[in-house]
Amino acid sequence: MPYNYIRKNAIIKNKRKPMDKTSINQKLKTVFWITFIIYFLVLIKLIFFKLPLPAVLMIITGDDINYAHSVNIIPFKTIIFYLHGNPLPHIAFKNLLGNILFFIPFGFLLPVLLSKINSAKNILIASATFSLLLELLQIFLHLGSFDIDDIFLNTVGALIGYLVALKIFTPKKQT
Repeated sequence: MPYNYIRKNAIIKNKRKPMDKTSINQKLKTVFWITFIIYFLVLIKLIFFKLPLPAVLMIITGDDINYAHSVNIIPFKTIIFYLHGNPLPHIAFKNLLGNILFFIPFGFLLPVLLSKINSAKNILIASATFSLLLELLQIFLHLGSFDIDDIFLNTVGALIGYLVALKIFTPKKQT
């Protein structure tokens, strides 16, 4: 029996309609939203809850005055410091690469989920703004330090994610 005959009979037999493009797109968008929410929660955990919860609560309430936090507003200061082998190469690599990698999903998912974020400029603005917000929250909640270089690296990561999404979701031209 030809494949089409089997497929048609299976659909009739199961009384199921084949999925249309709108239904598939809606289900895919739901999967992307769920993925974005999970990504967001993991990002928040990594940024704000590096320490165990009791320690975080002590810091927020002001009971722990020994937790170090700093502010760097000089562009590329931390990046240059890390590239010169300070503090340790594996810590520098983790921080530099981590800041880029953590924002690739942001740049990939945002234009897929929000049609208004459809250009590199919009991704740049959205990722820099979101990263700035996270950096400010870290310093105000005393749960980390503010570093302008983190904003730069996060934005680079988001732009990489956007370029990947563009490559995947842009229809190829027929030649």
